[in-house]
Amino acid sequence: MKRTMRKRTAVRVLRTVVLAAGMLCANHLMAQDSERPSWLLTTPTPGNSTYYYRVTHAEAPTYEKAYAKAFAMAIMESSWKLGVVVDKKDDVAALERGITASINTSDMQMRLPLNKVCEWRERSRTSAGTHLYVLWQVAVAGNIKPEFEPFSDCR
Repeated sequence: MKRTMRKRTAVRVLRTVVLAAGMLCANHLMAQDSERPSWLLTTPTPGNSTYYYRVTHAEAPTYEKAYAKAFAMAIMESSWKLGVVVDKKDDVAALERGITASINTSDMQMRLPLNKVCEWRERSRTSAGTHLYVLWQVAVAGNIKPEFEPFSDCR
């Protein structure tokens, strides 16, 4: 009888500890989400019709590799939206030189203006890598000069 009570007590204590640990983890995750910038939850509305906002996400072992992936994703996703089939090599230098990236397609050369607005970095919870989220202003069409407007709400 004493063994049965001890087992029940041990099981209750173990359940309480597991429940408390789960609640602490949930609170930690919710706190991290509340620290994230608002543009990760809701994409901002553009100030005019010449551009739109896009958020890209990349995970890599280093910031530099994550940035290159996020840039490539911005180019690829924006090109697909325009209906352009792209054969694009990662060209981070183009972004560093300015806000325009050239896209080589099979039958034409197109300039797709991009403007990096904000970025948010997080350490990966599952590996030693970095999660990088980047907010971009992207022209609504290729070969146009969009009227990008300042964006100051990066937090």
